Amino acid sequence: MKKHFSFSGLLVSGLVLVAMFMSSCGSKPSYKAAIPTDAPIVMEINMQSLTLKSNILSYKELLADILVAGSDDGIIQKFADELRKADDGGMNFENPVYVFTDANMDGAFLLTAVKNRTEITDLMLSLPNRAIRAVEDEGAGVTWLEKDGKPMGVLTDELFILGTASDRLQYETLLACKGEFFATKMGKSMASHAGDMTLMVNMPALNEQKSQELAGELVNNIAKQGKDIPPMMLGNVFSAIRNLQLVANLKFLKGQIVLNVFAGDDEDHLMMKKIEPEVFAKMPAPRMIGMLAIGVDGSSMAEYVTKTVENSGAALDNDTRVGLAMVNSFIKQMDGTAAVAAYLNNEQPEVGVVGWLPMAKSRLNFLFKTLKDAIGFDLYLDGDKDFSTISNMSKYRCVDYPVPFNMAEHATSCYMYGYLDLNMLINKGLEIGRAHVKPSEIELYEAVAEVANVIDYAEMKMEKYNEISFVLNLADDSRNSLDLLIAKTFELGISAYKYLQTQQVNVWNSIMPEDNDDFDAQWDALETVEEVEW
Repeated sequence: MKKHFSFSGLLVSGLVLVAMFMSSCGSKPSYKAAIPTDAPIVMEINMQSLTLKSNILSYKELLADILVAGSDDGIIQKFADELRKADDGGMNFENPVYVFTDANMDGAFLLTAVKNRTEITDLMLSLPNRAIRAVEDEGAGVTWLEKDGKPMGVLTDELFILGTASDRLQYETLLACKGEFFATKMGKSMASHAGDMTLMVNMPALNEQKSQELAGELVNNIAKQGKDIPPMMLGNVFSAIRNLQLVANLKFLKGQIVLNVFAGDDEDHLMMKKIEPEVFAKMPAPRMIGMLAIGVDGSSMAEYVTKTVENSGAALDNDTRVGLAMVNSFIKQMDGTAAVAAYLNNEQPEVGVVGWLPMAKSRLNFLFKTLKDAIGFDLYLDGDKDFSTISNMSKYRCVDYPVPFNMAEHATSCYMYGYLDLNMLINKGLEIGRAHVKPSEIELYEAVAEVANVIDYAEMKMEKYNEISFVLNLADDSRNSLDLLIAKTFELGISAYKYLQTQQVNVWNSIMPEDNDDFDAQWDALETVEEVEW
């Protein structure tokens, strides 16, 4: 049985681009000039870096064979041919590939540098059954690409743009750009924080109407869940969307995948302090699944709460003001490092939670009772004059399980730090699932387990006010993470293919009549099978 694949529009062209990894010499950075200064979303993809780090070219023949196996779709064949040649189809991938939207986020575009204009034209026209034609405008020095009579892209000696514009005017507007995007504040931030993949989001570039539409869609989706949104919260949602400015980059390193998010200015205006190492001396390490610690500046937080309420526009009566004063008094006392951790008990599949607050036990009695009544199970409160512990585990009923590193060293340079032992969770899940695996599936199951165990633990670090890093640590730190993941994915793919081949043979044998060499009888038996579970 053959499987048929179909792709269209920008997705088709983007897929073909990804297949072409090799590039030639020659650089024409002026192609970046086509990115408009008011683009709300811009993504940069460093194809050359990803190619080298992934070592994907060593798998190109195998990948091409997998793609064409069981498929007669022309675009898949073309994809595989380009991959085998490791050709760039006329595009210059020494320079990054860009994906961006127009000012109203109505159109999306893909932009590459050009090495050979004729080769790109030939590539686009060779895509089967796509009704693509090229129209030369020699006077303007451009080639227009059309599909079913509608514009789908434009090509010059320097740049190649594919997009979803409704008419030529939008492409002409891009061609007229003067390369000022990287001179803007957000463009400079994107350039200075470049990774293997880099994303910029600049929502203030949107007009007011589009921002209101996005906020309205979000509110409507929440309302559909049967939840009312207070006016103050609605205003905060709109403000957050309207003012969102960030740059994020993804980096594949040896033994790590790192996502960095940069937002706002590096100003000391948040209600946070650096994490104090003393909290880790109070934190039992046995069987810890994960934890989150944050340095709290109680006075600044109380001041922020007061300003937020006062600026909300809501009328404040005396009772509200008294309640606000009580809350602020409580918050001011919470000054230092607060933390919460989850543990996996070995005796039974139970998760215990332990929380630490930089506050004396005597001040927590009311909060403790409220939590205990609200949660509905036993809580244990312990503490001294400076620090209190709340837990659902009496004296932390755990067995010894050392953490894989000195967590305090990782955390004490941060305002916020998080840790999650993914390897423990994965292996616990595999242990539970292994008991339900059929004997015929055990080999495939073990292949999945081997790939899953590549992952070790994850961290979240906030070392600057305007920067958060998410780090996925792998068990093998001797090779690049992208190379390792792709290699393991191919190994798993081969195991899955062998398993499916075995299942096919088993299904075929089950539907063929035994001890019957008559072909017609066999064929009749096969025809009676309406549906086969593969």
